[in-house]
Amino acid sequence: MISKRNGSIEVEDYALIKRKELANRFDGQLFILTSPFTFSSAADFTQAIHHYKLGKVVGQQTGGLIVSFGDIITTHLPVTNMELPISHNLYYNMGAKETDFRGVIPDYLVEYREALKFTLDLIKNSKS
Repeated sequence: MISKRNGSIEVEDYALIKRKELANRFDGQLFILTSPFTFSSAADFTQAIHHYKLGKVVGQQTGGLIVSFGDIITTHLPVTNMELPISHNLYYNMGAKETDFRGVIPDYLVEYREALKFTLDLIKNSKS
């Protein structure tokens, strides 16, 4: 990565995997509960569920961003020798646009402490 010229773009593309037919597959509604404390892989997972419409997101916007910098290179300032981390990659999560420097926005925006009760009520009311 360091040897690539500035501004270069790297794209990884993967073929879709066909899902196997399983007798015990869960086929119910999927709900993901989020909060401002949902970071990193949990935010990435939530974005995948949200973007591909595999389930509903309930709670507050995630703390983890769907467009973010990562992979730091560390150097030291010449006079003070203080450590200086420099991000050199900008990651776009699936479905993210250039201006999406934010977390995953839930389908149902609910204060995170109320998200579980809200979701249980959704499930209960959908069965009636």
